[in-house]
Amino acid sequence: MERGLRVLVGMVGVLLVVGCAPLGQLESDLKGTIGRPASEVVDALGMPSSERTIADRHYLVWERSYSTSVAAPSATTTVGNFNTTRTAGTFSSTTLGTSYESANYSCKLVFQIGDDQRVAHVRYDGNLGGCSPYIDRLNAYREKAEAATLRPAD
Repeated sequence: MERGLRVLVGMVGVLLVVGCAPLGQLESDLKGTIGRPASEVVDALGMPSSERTIADRHYLVWERSYSTSVAAPSATTTVGNFNTTRTAGTFSSTTLGTSYESANYSCKLVFQIGDDQRVAHVRYDGNLGGCSPYIDRLNAYREKAEAATLRPAD
């Protein structure tokens, strides 16, 4: 129970750090790539981790995975009784500490590219810690594209 609580507290801290990059945003941005040229996806995300052709279907894959240690603060309370020749009573003491738990982050983006070199289908699998860099890249690319369309023509 105590270990589970430490992991939960540590994960809440991680979510506070990367909480500005929700997976819902990733899903929305990925859906927005359907029908777009594959070259735009590469421009936004960088070079893919791998490229595959399976059953005459072409796929671009971005994948990352890593583990790190997350600080998990803990508190232990000790309560007891004492009895001496002069007095009796109770005592309590709280000890604060920190342990480190392993956190695994991963993300895999798979884009199916049609014969017309446009994104036909996209899917992802992963967690917020692993997908955050991809979310940030897609957001930056989208903002850059929006800014370009808002500029007046010369």
